[in-house]
Amino acid sequence: LFGVVIKSGKNSKLSGGIMAAFDQRNVDGSKLTWDNQYNGYKYDASLPGEAIPQTHFIYADFGAGFNWHYAKSERYISAADGHRFDIGFSAYHVNVPYYSFYGNTGENQYMRFVHHANFVIAVPQINSSIIPSYIIMMQGPSIEVNAGVMFRYILSDASIHSGTVKPMAFSAGGYYRSLDAFIPQVLFEYDKYALGVSYDVNLSTLTPTSKTKGGLEICLRYNWNPSYGNSVGNTTSPKATPYW
Repeated sequence: LFGVVIKSGKNSKLSGGIMAAFDQRNVDGSKLTWDNQYNGYKYDASLPGEAIPQTHFIYADFGAGFNWHYAKSERYISAADGHRFDIGFSAYHVNVPYYSFYGNTGENQYMRFVHHANFVIAVPQINSSIIPSYIIMMQGPSIEVNAGVMFRYILSDASIHSGTVKPMAFSAGGYYRSLDAFIPQVLFEYDKYALGVSYDVNLSTLTPTSKTKGGLEICLRYNWNPSYGNSVGNTTSPKATPYW
């Protein structure tokens, strides 16, 4: 993994990176069952199954991506110019590695492309921020789109000099995963920590069976910079690149 960050403007930075990995896949053919081991009445382990040409393989995998970050703010995110934007693009499996236990049969992994963007737009009149974001993932014939918005209310800003008062905020909003689910969520942030809860409300063609039931998720997050309160200005330190 190799990455670099360069200052692209007075209030912006451009970062990029490449990654290289080696992966190994193994399978124990003795634990598999096959259609031709059905004797007409039941499964019969004494009947021969299918042969697997190779039970393990190793392949190299490469990826790359970049992100543009813009931040213009005063000491606090609730300041009138406290806006930030992140826009990025990445690609995975760029070498299209072959991926099969049956040898070089032309079965390769599709390249995967990911595009994301998130925006933090300050609303100083009500000490709040609007945070829209989206992510688009494409791999072969498959595509997934997640988009939504969070509304953050700044409960308290960090103290400028003493640091005794910690930043604190509460956010609520929701996202839509295309053709699948609506995801309401809430998030409580205190200093560098955050606790969030979300729930997937199923809206897909499975709704008659799922009855809109989905999955509950709870997250605990630690951020180097909480992205609100103190030290979110346009400096060149690592703390100047927050992520909400």
